[in-house]
Amino acid sequence: MSLIWKRYVSRAEYLRDGHKIIVIPISKGHQFIYYHHQQEHLDTSKLIVKADQWVISKSVGLWRRLADSNRSINVKIVNWVEKLLNQLPWQEESFKSVPVEEHIIKEPGYQYVLYMLDKDKDVNVGVKDRVNEIKKMCEDGVNYHRRHAIYCAVGLPLTLPMALLPVVPNVPGFYLLYRIYANYKAYHGALHLMNILKDEKRYRIERIDDAPKGIIPATDGESETNGIDQLVEFLEIPSLKHPLQKAITQELDRPKGE
Repeated sequence: MSLIWKRYVSRAEYLRDGHKIIVIPISKGHQFIYYHHQQEHLDTSKLIVKADQWVISKSVGLWRRLADSNRSINVKIVNWVEKLLNQLPWQEESFKSVPVEEHIIKEPGYQYVLYMLDKDKDVNVGVKDRVNEIKKMCEDGVNYHRRHAIYCAVGLPLTLPMALLPVVPNVPGFYLLYRIYANYKAYHGALHLMNILKDEKRYRIERIDDAPKGIIPATDGESETNGIDQLVEFLEIPSLKHPLQKAITQELDRPKGE
């Protein structure tokens, strides 16, 4: 496959594609990835897929009830957990959006589409570099999340004595359990994306030609958070807002030269 962008992909054509990978430059050398797919693309005949959806549904429900609680202990727990989660590398959010490869229904010879958003008029400049940056991000992610899943699994039994206390909930234990699950998801997401990019026949690169100007974060190391709402609305992916905001905020706080 030639790494040349298709110049004229309308927003309507982009929206019709229910299975796509969004690539957004958020700083020099860093690409934010978001894998968007419809529910029907998941193979729900598999028990593990059903279990994964159940875990997500229950976790979201429990977290909402905890976050809506006015009890002082619950407020402190929510603030503590949110602080920890905001400190996690933004790359994890990208990888968690990518489903496990075996959970996706694909036709033989299916091509993934990478919608690369960019400010530059010459859309062919730096494409290979951006693909290589994503590959490196995936390789690092596979190693990082495999290692941290093991660390959390080793630490989990150490929190069991807290479960014996009748009043204080075992918050560290629940947190480590969540981190095992999150690292598992991120590991498989990074592995899936890495496998896609290994074979140029498995993907193609597109550009949304009529994307409005000024909503794509800067690529020169001076990223700005304004414009995220317009970008999310244009792409019609509401769930993209929070992880993208986190990624840009962390990039702005990154020491120059890293």
